[in-house]
Order: sequence, then C-alpha cells, then structure tokens
Amino acid sequence: MSGIAGIYYLDGRPVQEEVGRMVDVMKHRGPDEQSTWTNGSAGLGHCMLHTTPESLHASLPRESAQSGCVITADARIDNRDVLIRDLQLSPSTGQVIPDSTLILRAYEEWGQDCVDHLLGAFSFAVWDPRRDSLFCAVDHLGVKQFHYTRTPPQCFAFGSEIKALLLLDKVRCTIDEEKLGEALAWISRAPDSTVFEDVERLPPAHALRVGNDGVRMWQYWEVEPSREARSLTEQECTRRFKELFTEAVRCRLRSAFPVGAELSGGLDSSFVTCMADNLLPEGDDPIRTFSLIYDEVPSCDEREYIEEVVKNKNTKPHYVCGDKIGPISSAQKMYEFVDDGRIGAGNSFLRWNVYAKAEKADVRVVLTGTDGDSTVSHGTERFAELAADEDWEVLHELAQKYVKNLDRERGKYAIHGEDDDSVEGVIQKAGFPYLDYWATTGQWQTFLRSAHKISSLCDISLLEIYRRFWKKLLAPEFVVRARVRSAVKQERRKVPPVVDSDFAAAIGLPEKLSSYRDDIQETPSVRKNQIEKFRSGLIGTELQHYDTHASAHSIEARHPFMDIRLLQFCMGMPSKMSFQSGWTRAIMREAMEGIVPEKIRWRVAKTNMSDVFEHGLFDVDGDLAQSLLSDLDLMTKFSDKAHMREVLAKQERRHEFDFTLLASVLSKEIWIEKLHDKEYC
Repeated sequence: MSGIAGIYYLDGRPVQEEVGRMVDVMKHRGPDEQSTWTNGSAGLGHCMLHTTPESLHASLPRESAQSGCVITADARIDNRDVLIRDLQLSPSTGQVIPDSTLILRAYEEWGQDCVDHLLGAFSFAVWDPRRDSLFCAVDHLGVKQFHYTRTPPQCFAFGSEIKALLLLDKVRCTIDEEKLGEALAWISRAPDSTVFEDVERLPPAHALRVGNDGVRMWQYWEVEPSREARSLTEQECTRRFKELFTEAVRCRLRSAFPVGAELSGGLDSSFVTCMADNLLPEGDDPIRTFSLIYDEVPSCDEREYIEEVVKNKNTKPHYVCGDKIGPISSAQKMYEFVDDGRIGAGNSFLRWNVYAKAEKADVRVVLTGTDGDSTVSHGTERFAELAADEDWEVLHELAQKYVKNLDRERGKYAIHGEDDDSVEGVIQKAGFPYLDYWATTGQWQTFLRSAHKISSLCDISLLEIYRRFWKKLLAPEFVVRARVRSAVKQERRKVPPVVDSDFAAAIGLPEKLSSYRDDIQETPSVRKNQIEKFRSGLIGTELQHYDTHASAHSIEARHPFMDIRLLQFCMGMPSKMSFQSGWTRAIMREAMEGIVPEKIRWRVAKTNMSDVFEHGLFDVDGDLAQSLLSDLDLMTKFSDKAHMREVLAKQERRHEFDFTLLASVLSKEIWIEKLHDKEYC
C-alpha cells in the first residue's frame, strides 16, 4: 500500500508545489518516504509504504534512463517471474527489481498494452516524454484506487485519495446530492463515481491516456469464465482449485514484515489463514490473526471456530472486543481519513477497529477472506437450474441432503438459506417461479407434468398447487404481466422513510427505485449470477472500502479470493462443483481436506451481524446518537428527522433496515462536519 499523485497541465504551464501538497496530505498511506518529480507541465508524487522485500529497494517516482519515462505506482505484481522472463531481464547477483520497475519496463516494451501482461493489484501512472502524454491504469478488480479530476480546464490531476485533489485550486469540495441520495437509499453506486461533483474514479480494469488531444479511457479486461475446467474430471477440478488457491495465497504472502490475517471463524478467513500457515517456511514469524469477539452479544461470538484455527495452526492471535465499539463513535475517527461519505455504512466500523488493532501490532500486510462467497459461490441457484430442466427427482434428492446438512447446526448462529427450512420450502422457492411462468405463458402440459411430479415427491398436494396458480392458468398472458409489473413497481417505488420526501422527489429517487428487470424468462444460474455480480461493480465498491480503511492505518489489505486466475477458473466450473451432495461451496471444502480443521471445513452456520449493529448503535452509542440527532443540521435537507427521532426513541427491533439507515444518516452528519473542518473545504 502506497499513495500516488500527479498533475499534467495541458496548456503547458509549469507544475510547482502542488504535487508536494498532494503527497503530504496522504502521508498515512506511505509513512516511509514521500517524494516528488516535476518537469515542466508534468509532475508525479509518491508516498511509500514498504511491504514487499523488493519495495525496500524502490524509490518513487522513478525515471528510466532508457526512455525518459517516469512512473509512480501503488502496486504488487504477482507474475514477476513471467515478466522478468518475457522482458528478458537478467538481474545480476544481488540485484533486486522492484515491482514498479517491472511495470515501467513493461510499458516501455508494450506501451498501453502493458496492462494485458500484468497480474496483481496496481494503480499507476507513467509520464511519457516521447509522446507528451500520461498513461494511467487500475488493476482488474479495483483493489487499488485511482481518483482524478479534469477541473479546471486544461488540467488533469490524479491521486490515490480524493483529498489530494480537493486541496487543488478550483477543485470544488461540492457534494453531488444525487449520489448522496442514492447512497441513502442503498442504490449501488457506479464504479466511476465519487460523491464529489469535480472528482471521478477510474473504474476497475480501465486505463486512460491524457495528451494534447484530451483524455481517452477504455476497458482493457472483462471477467470471463475460464474454459480450463470444462475438460477436467471432478477430482482434477478439485486438484486444480487447490493449486490456484494455494498460489493466490502464496503470492500475497510476499512481505518483508510479519503478515497478519483477518480471522472471523467463517469459511473464507479460516481457509486463507490455514493455507497461509501451511505455506510459511518453518522458522518464519507466525501469522498474526485479528478476530472480533463479543462477550455481550453471544449470538455473534464465533470464538469456538476462531480457537479451532488458533490451536491447530501456528498463529499469534489478537482480539478486538466488538461489543465495546459502535458505528457512530467509530465514524468520528473514520472520517478524519475517509473522504467519500458513502464509505463507512453498515458494519464496516468493525473492520476499521480491526485495522487499528493490526496497526498497533506493527503489521503492514493483512490477508482477508473477502468475497470468497462470490468467487467460489454457494451454488444454491443450482436448485433453480434443476427446476428449469424439470429434473425434479435430482432436485428433491439434493434438497433432502441440503436440509439434512442445515439441520446439523440449526438454531446455531445463522444458516445460509435458513428460509428454506424444509425440503418442501426448497422446492417451492426453486420450482414455483417456473410453475408460475409456465402457467402464465400457456405451457399447460409442462405445468401439469411438473405439478404432478412435485406432488409425488414431497408433501405438497396437487390441490395446493392448483389453488395457488389457477388464476394464472386462466388469465391471459398480457393481463398477468401487467399485474406483475404493477406490483413490482409499487413495491420498488418506496423510498426509505429516513430520506426526506421533498429531497427524494427533487433527485428522482422514486423513479430510480422503481426500475427493475423482468427476469422471469431467464434461467437462474450459478455462474450467470456470479459473473453479473463481478461485472456490476459491487465487488470494486467493497474493495474500495477495504483500501480506504486499511490505508488509514498504513496497512495493505490483500485478498486471495480476488485472484483473477482463481476467479475465472471458478466461473468456468460446472455448477455442481459449487453445490454438491447438499454442501454449498463444495469444491473448496473438498480441496482443503487436511489443511483446515474439520469442525470449520464442514460448518454451515454463519453469524448474523445485525445483533452486533443494534448493540453498537443503541447500547454503546445510544447517548451519542441521541445527541447527534438532536443537533442534526447538515443532513437535515436530506433526511426525515422526525422519523429518525421516533425510531431512536422507541429502540424497537422493528427492522434492521431502519437502524442501518439511521446510523448512515448520523454518520454522514459527522462526515460533512469533518469536511467543513478541512482546510481544502
């Protein structure tokens, strides 16, 4: 983790002290060294956090004696050996090639196509004096951050953090109210947006070039399923998954300092921690684990699983008492560093405190298990795939095994898919949408055949099915579709009650919420849903949160499940490899035999963190929340203060959604207050 910054004045005026100020405001990202380079109308800056052994030998920005190109980079390159070979570099004995040097040499060799040769996490800019242009790029999934502004005209400036841009002259610290309103309504934000009108974000897997002809941006990569798994047997597929997961963890262990790991006790963080321990050479410092524990909220305490890893692996455990911290008090600390007020919602305050603990333990690299769910996939959409194919016997058998597995830990923490608490519940959830579709579209033979088969397999009578769908069987298709669309629009049109109704109308929030997709004719698919999630930008948003929280504590967060080699392999697997014999994420469980304790390898329960959030908001931060709401000022325009006062006063556990939105509004009040205190706002 480091910080980068730069300016290019297209009108030729010289860069002066601006880059130095941009770097200085991001010193927390790179406390080891802050440096700048300027030459006429171009300037680059860097703040260095030493993490890898090679970074100890790097000094940035770096100018190439060969081409005159200059690079600044926040990067970890995972295919170093391949690049050294392909670039025909022959380092002499004792010579160390930093990752940034490999990127610079790749640019000199392949130009803007250099990104096609890079694997890892990176955000970089190269000034090319031969073309009077600036080339910039961000890694495939957006692990590293790159913000930029084109204000004022004839100026292009960039930085790892928004604050580096807001301090520039004529870059306004003006909040985009439409984006803020969307955040309050939990509308996913576009990957190229920030909450400030003058600042944009370079999306994942994008590059841009700035020259005399302006700014040109393009997407250089899109996630696609690998074809590799198609020709493999199940055993070969499992073996290959293990190889790729091992490599994903191995290349993220490259560190000149002790490595930390988040350890929640869940599958993802436990699998990463156990694999990391297996890969560390004997005699190295043990993995330093960081875990949240909850004495006062036992429903969320997973110590029995955390301790299972700690006692079976060589770790040095650290614990954070998650029931002693709250979302509002944590926001007061977070927004000293966090620029975008949309970051910090929900339970992210817990992550913030974990990184604070890691910083005190002198850890610079922390491994996470983030989004293993998305990469490997629970695979429960397979039920719907089988229903679409009318494979009711296989669906029924799979549902029986699934429910049996759930019953092993029923009532313990939360269960993935706990709404499907019976075989009949699983079949109804997966199969009834197809019965509805076949009835609606006049496919009566298919409907009758499937209805009889469902009734013969489980405790759902034909009479019950007919009672549920007889209107659909008789009503014309266009009438039913009109009713469905109307119902969906009515439901989606509701604006969260904490949002001020006049403000919501002014930014068109009801219309935004009413948009929907009619997916009834599409077959739900394990892999399709997986691909869509990664293409939607949701993952990049989550990774942005990690980057922001970790960098504030001079830490680099590394995510093995975000390795694109592993990701694309998983997307190319048959869906049954994710969901088999009633086990979600089956291939991962199978591949980690002998590495992960059995108690964890076969667990199905998962903590429901809503109890922690309510405890933090009401029991830890209750007085602070009351005080903040009473004095609410800056968020008054955007929120319904009367509704929030009612929710907070009653403190009824009515619905988690109210509480998270209430905390979101109060946190954003703190965020705007902190912004107004900054010299650049």
